[in-house]
Amino acid sequence: MLIIAKFKIFKASKPYGLFWLTLFFQRMNDRVYGVHKIHSNYGRVFSEWSGIEKEMADGLQTAGHYMDV
Repeated sequence: MLIIAKFKIFKASKPYGLFWLTLFFQRMNDRVYGVHKIHSNYGRVFSEWSGIEKEMADGLQTAGHYMDV
């Protein structure tokens, strides 16, 4: 609903609408970056965990590798 309101503002006044549009994309970019950052931290944890665990070491190492990428 908020996105629709912002696009209505964009139609009314383009400079103000462009401001909200860039602000929207900046917030989305920050959220995606946060997800990638958490994802890579989980990859590091799995890789470290594979050094401790004996039975599941290969699976944890593989999971950690794919989450780091």
